[in-house]
Amino acid sequence: MSARPGCPDLLPDDADVDTLATMYDTELSAVVDRLAPARTVTVRRRSSDPWFDDECRTVKRSVRLAQRLARRCPSVENTADWQSRRRNYRALLRTKRDAFWRDQAEAAYGDGRPRELWSIFDSILGRGRAQSLMPLVRELFAKFSTTELTQSAIRHPTLTRRTFTYTCSVLHSAPR
Repeated sequence: MSARPGCPDLLPDDADVDTLATMYDTELSAVVDRLAPARTVTVRRRSSDPWFDDECRTVKRSVRLAQRLARRCPSVENTADWQSRRRNYRALLRTKRDAFWRDQAEAAYGDGRPRELWSIFDSILGRGRAQSLMPLVRELFAKFSTTELTQSAIRHPTLTRRTFTYTCSVLHSAPR
């Protein structure tokens, strides 16, 4: 091959297609490695929420399918279908989550285990993090009335009136 004037000849004269493809691949890999070097990424698997069952998986799959269709073929009908499925999926998750925590609290309360009941409340509250479960916590506190909690405080000296008052004030001042 002849070089252009002013440019060095980088290709050998006896270069065949395989040699040229290898050179191209090598140079392209070098450029990519220089611009975006490979790095190790650690991906940790998070365990699924206990209320996330086969029904939730099926509905989530249908939402993702509708989302892909709405993006691939944008139309008013496809977008409306995707939004409707997404709304139904979120409502299903909210229902499953609330039922799970309600069942957990009722089981702990019914078995007379106030310490476990409080740990369930801590889990629901996220141990200081704002959660969207505050209406459920209010409902559970209303169900397990003040007198029952006061009787529990008498039986368990670690549960003081200050703890109960603080917990109730936090629940009533939380955003709805």
